[in-house]
Amino acid sequence: MSVTGRIAIIAAVWVIGVIICAACARTLYLALRRCAPENRAMSPRLVWIVAIPYLHLPALPFVAAGVSRSLSAELRSRGWSYDPRVPLSWHGQLLSFGFLVGYVVQLLGLLYPESPAIFRWSSLITVIFLAFLFTAMTYWSKVARLSARLAGTDVAAAA
Repeated sequence: MSVTGRIAIIAAVWVIGVIICAACARTLYLALRRCAPENRAMSPRLVWIVAIPYLHLPALPFVAAGVSRSLSAELRSRGWSYDPRVPLSWHGQLLSFGFLVGYVVQLLGLLYPESPAIFRWSSLITVIFLAFLFTAMTYWSKVARLSARLAGTDVAAAA
């Protein structure tokens, strides 16, 4: 495969990744908006930095921790219990590292396309990246479920 073909594949994967990050950021934004202002550890608008390529790497652990603290405070203030076995902030830190590994794999694939050693490492790193992708989906799913739970109470209280 030519270098142009590789660049096209990486660009397509990158665009899909940005779309997925924007969808995840929207879920985090809605979850924070559903928290009372006194329970928010961060402004809901700060979540959108997760959708900006390359800026999300350092920001993701902080956003994940802020969303986790906000949701925990909101659930406590409503008198609900939620005791996750793995804190949501831990998922965000793993997710940030996973994206970094993915970018390194893309860069190595572009710089050294014919090196067999790089392909072996790329396969290993790709498996690790897929594990982090699973962590990202788990994090997103947990936040979406908690956000829906908060929205359901708000709807019931308004009726």
